[in-house]
Formats: sequence, C-alpha cells, structure tokens
Amino acid sequence: STLFPYTTLFRSIFFCKCVVEALRLADLQADVVHCHDWQAALLPLLLRETERRHGLTLALKTVFTIHNIAYQGLFPSTAFARTNLPEELNNIDGLEYYSQINLMKGGILFSDRVTTVSPRYAKEIQTAEFGCGLDGVAQTRADDIVGLLNGVDTSIWNPAIDALLPARYSPANMTGKQVCRTDLLARCGLATNFAGPIFGMVCRFTEQKGVELVLANRDFFLTQECRLVVLGAGDKHLEEQMHALAASAPHKVALCARLDEGMSHLIEAGSDFFVMPSLFEPCGLNQMYSQGYGTVPIVSRVGGLADTVIDADEAPDTGTGIMCQPNAASLRDALDRALPLFSDRARFATDDQTVFYGERMSGNDVAVYSVRGDSPESRDLGFGNADLLSVSSTGQLAILLRPRFVGYLRQSGTLAQVAIAGGAPRQILDDVERRTGLPTAADWPSSGPCRGAAGSSIRSEKCSTRRRGGSALPASAATGGASPLPITRFRMTIAGVS
Repeated sequence: STLFPYTTLFRSIFFCKCVVEALRLADLQADVVHCHDWQAALLPLLLRETERRHGLTLALKTVFTIHNIAYQGLFPSTAFARTNLPEELNNIDGLEYYSQINLMKGGILFSDRVTTVSPRYAKEIQTAEFGCGLDGVAQTRADDIVGLLNGVDTSIWNPAIDALLPARYSPANMTGKQVCRTDLLARCGLATNFAGPIFGMVCRFTEQKGVELVLANRDFFLTQECRLVVLGAGDKHLEEQMHALAASAPHKVALCARLDEGMSHLIEAGSDFFVMPSLFEPCGLNQMYSQGYGTVPIVSRVGGLADTVIDADEAPDTGTGIMCQPNAASLRDALDRALPLFSDRARFATDDQTVFYGERMSGNDVAVYSVRGDSPESRDLGFGNADLLSVSSTGQLAILLRPRFVGYLRQSGTLAQVAIAGGAPRQILDDVERRTGLPTAADWPSSGPCRGAAGSSIRSEKCSTRRRGGSALPASAATGGASPLPITRFRMTIAGVS
C-alpha cells in the first residue's frame, strides 16, 4: 500500500475504537480490559476519554502487556489526528515522542497496570540498555509494572504426544529421542552414524537473536567434532553468511532457511544442545521447549532466559542449561563448556532429562486477576473482582482470555463476560456460546469516531517527570459507575495461555 506504514496505524486505531464502542453499546461493564503490545496500546486512553465524554464507566481497570518494547508503534505526529483525541494529549505528557507519536508510550502511561512476559524483563525495560528509549517512561510506572513469565502449551510442545516427531519419548523412556536424532541428521543430509553433540538453533534472523554471535564462533563448529543445524530466515545479510558457513562445511553444518513447524519440533527433539544467545529476550519459549524435550539450552543471561534456565556449572544439582553473556567470547566459553558436559554421560543425562514444564511450571499457577487476594501464593494486581476482556494485538478479536479457556472459567464458577470485536469468525462465536451458554453477537452496530472535546483533560496526580523518555501520566481520572458483577475467584494457569 502507498499509505504504508500508515495502513498499520489506521487499522490499530480503528480496532481500538471498535472495542471501545463494543463495550459502550453492549453495556458490558467490564472489570478489566487487557491490551497487548502497541497495536492495542491506544485502548486505555480511548476508553477513559469515551467514559469522560459520555459520563459512564466502561471498565474499572486496564492492563497493558509489553511483549517486546523494541516494537513501539512510532509514527509521524500528523497521524495523531486520526485518533480524534484532544490535541493536548499530543504533547510530552501524552503520546508525543521526539516530534512523533509513540503508541506504546501511551499504553504504559494510561493503563492502570503494566505487565511484561518475564520478571527480569520488567526490570530491564527500566534501564537505558534494554528500554529502547522508553526506560524513563517505564520508570515512572515502576510500582505498577509486574513481570509474569510466559508458559508452554503442553498440548503442542510435549515429546510424549508430539505428532510431528518420528517417535515419542518421555523422561522415563528416552529411546525415542535417539530416533529423532537420527531422523534429524538424515533430513539435513548429515551422516546418521555421527555420535558427537548436535547443536540446534531455531530463530528469526535478526540482530536480537544473536545470530551474529553464532557466526562469530564459526571456527568452533568447523574445528570441533560436532554438528550445527539451523532453522530460520529473515535478515538477508545474516542468511547469506549462514549459507556461506553451511557451504564451507556441508558435512558439519546444515541450514534450513525457511519457516517449518515440523522441523522446529524435530530440532528440539533431535539436538543435544539448543543455542539461543539473544542480545535481549523478553521471555523466550524455545529454552523452555528444550528443557521439556531433553535438550540442554545454551542461553544468554538476559530477560526471560535468565528467569527460566539454571546454569549447570553454577548449580550442579539443579542446573538445567548453560548460560553466557550476550557477546561472542562468552558464547564461545559456553560452547566449550558444552563439550565436556556431553562427554560426561551420567551428568548429561541428568540435565538432559529435565522436564521444565512438567516439574517446574506446575508450580507457576498465579492469580493474575485476584478477586480478594485471599491466596498467599497469588500475585495480586489489586483489581478486586475481575472479569477479563483480552484484546489481541493482531486486531482480530477481543474476548475473555481465549475461547479454549472460557470452558475452564465456566467450570470454575467464574462468570464469563464475552465481548467480540473486529470481525471474529462465526465459529469462534459459536464456540463461546456453546461453552458458556452466553449469547454473543457477530455484528456490532456501526461505531462512530471517538471524538474528544477541545480542551478536555485526562490528568493524574502522579504526573511528575517531564522528560520525553520519562513523561508520566500513569493513570486516568477515576470515574464512577456501575458495580462489577459478582463472580468467584479464579486462578489462571500461565502454561498454555498465550
């Protein structure tokens, strides 16, 4: 489109307006509206502005989740007019960011709570090294930022039932892993009788994923008795360098420069080590998949990687992987440490069979939206009674958690308030009706623009910092309105909920 990147912005704005209008016209009286990433970041602000104009309450609280602060929704300031928000919000205390508009900044400032996808990343985004220019903004919300670790969907990533593998296996019987190893070598054109360590890597070819650190250690893979299998695509320069490495030693290095779900599962199952030297990583999933597939992760000590991997040398009895700093020299040290670990079969078997989401993730049930805060192990965000309207960053639909999870909420006695926006498929609506017994509507009445009166104001008593990277408007003005519907407390299992 000749309007790109404006097209993406316009879709985002329109989607957020649709959600607000759906809440208003359907009179849902939501307790919590949960928004993800910059595509839905305008929703908390649009929500409060609509409440101010109409004198009503659409939602008691809002949550904004940052999945990757590097993607902020940065656009020219002229695009602000499309929001129909008061002009005074296009300043240093609002969406303005160095003469542009920054949608993620608005989500951070105007939501009641901010979450990230790992505890360490919640702290990292408040630093200049990892904050991508929004560290000052994040610092103004330090008391309201919570890191909740992502989890593993064990209906998909589980070697005991994985239909994409040539053989299944479990910690009790690992013979299927050897079958997967042989199949991986065969599919990559490598000798199937190779008995040394296989290093696997699955990622997008971007600077973030540390591909350059692997390339900087090409001599390790060329000189050591090991094999390297890489699946990924992206940056053409990185692809060319990885192709060159594979071409220089086709009997040792294999590159699959494509997106291939089946191969990603096979690499996790057939490798001995999984290489993930990210420069930064909000959470990461492959390091958790690896621990579930009996593959030792080699990861950088950043973000969610540091939250989910225990270095085997630092903690011999409980270690689950090998950790390094995000630089080439430290990665080389980690690769060198992997070789004697592989040779020590007794010790390697102990680390190799750790099932992360089976043995560790089961204790990670948290009450993300606590009703009374009555559970000592819960993480209480202070919302009181809480239904949830979760707004997808893809702009496809907004629904209580996800359709597959509504059934659990229904069974646990939680009233599922359901809202659909942005053209949800009919089968999803049917599924919601079937699981909850609550009616849904495929088509909402047409919504007009969310216009703001000139001179209107949404201010907070917490405003304090005036720098562009640290402007503060953390909470919208409180409004009165209807009481939340009575519901029972529920616990949300992070594992399996995207």
